[in-house]
Amino acid sequence: MPKRKKEKGPPLSYRSTIAEKMRYRLHSVAPRLYPGAQCRLSGRDAVALTIDDGPSETTRDLLSILESESLTATFFLSGAAVEVHPDLPGVILEQGNAVASHGFAHASMLRKSRKGVQEDIARSLSVIEKTSGQRPTLYRPPYGRLHPLHYGLPRAQGCRLVLWNVFIGDYDHRIDVPELHRRLATVRGGDILVLHDQAASFDRTSACLRLLAGMLRIRDLQTMTL
Repeated sequence: MPKRKKEKGPPLSYRSTIAEKMRYRLHSVAPRLYPGAQCRLSGRDAVALTIDDGPSETTRDLLSILESESLTATFFLSGAAVEVHPDLPGVILEQGNAVASHGFAHASMLRKSRKGVQEDIARSLSVIEKTSGQRPTLYRPPYGRLHPLHYGLPRAQGCRLVLWNVFIGDYDHRIDVPELHRRLATVRGGDILVLHDQAASFDRTSACLRLLAGMLRIRDLQTMTL
C-alpha cells in the first residue's frame, strides 16, 4: 500500500510562530537588564497597570472603562500628544490615576545624543506639568529603550526609570485576541504590565482592560499607581 502523503495543516498564525513567541519573551524579559530600572512591584498584593503613548482622542473612553471596572493606571504620556490634548492630563489625575513621562517625541532614544535625550525628557516634563499642575517623577523611554550611557539622565531630572515585566502587545493588530488573552492570563501580583492609548487599537485595548479586571477580581488583586 502506498504511503499516504502527509497533509499540510493551515499556516501558523502570527501569534503561533516561534519568532513571535521569542519576541514576546524578549519584550517582557529585556527590561530587567536595565540597571536601576523598576520592572516589578516590591509587594505581591497588587498589579501596576501602565498605559503608554497617550493622550489621544479615545483617552476619555479608556478612563470610562477604568472607572467602571474599578481600575487605576499610570499613564506614561507623550509630550507631543499632550500638546494636542492639553485638557486630558488633568482629567486623568482627577479620576485617581497618575501621570508620568514617556518623553516628548515618540522616537527611539538610542540614536539621540546625550543632550538630545536630556532635552526630550525636560520638554516632556515641562508640558505635562504645565497642563496637569503636577510634575512627573517617573519616566519610561519610547519603546522602552535607552542607551546605557544615558541611564542616569532621567534621575538627573528627578525621575525614576520605570519599565515593565509583562508586555501585552495590544497595539499590534497581527496578534489575535486569544493570544492577548493568554498573555493577560499570566499576570500575577507584583507585575507591571503595559497597554497603549492609541485610537487605532482602542477596541483591543478596551477588551484587554475588561478581561484584566475580571481576572484580578478572581485572584483578589487590586491595581495601583506607581
